[in-house]
Amino acid sequence: MRDNIEIDGVGKVLLAKPNSLVAISDVVAEWGGQKSRAKLSRIIAAAIGLSWSKENTIKAPLYDVKEGDVVGYGGEVMEFLLKRGVAPSDLYLSASSIIPDLILLLPTAKEVSKAEEFFQEEGKSGQDDSQHRAGVE
Repeated sequence: MRDNIEIDGVGKVLLAKPNSLVAISDVVAEWGGQKSRAKLSRIIAAAIGLSWSKENTIKAPLYDVKEGDVVGYGGEVMEFLLKRGVAPSDLYLSASSIIPDLILLLPTAKEVSKAEEFFQEEGKSGQDDSQHRAGVE
């Protein structure tokens, strides 16, 4: 994932890998099926918000993973950016490249299958994991 993007109206925005794969998946799922330009703009804004580094001086709105409303969250981020002088066209041009970066952060089907095989083999070995974790009383 790139370290930063330049957005006219805000300047250099530091980016960081989002903590939640679910949040990334929400953005990617909405991006893939969206035809409305208004919603696409909000999804791009959501991608910016998810990737917004805590190191930035200005703090962006936070995404509520439990709610899962990417379009609503994107609207909050878009409002946040528009109030700082970012033109919608600049937002789209400078930030649409973030979504491909987010896609690459999601595990592939091959990676998931490999992990599943690993855990199935662990189970076949006849060992339990009680020695690996503290007992619960």
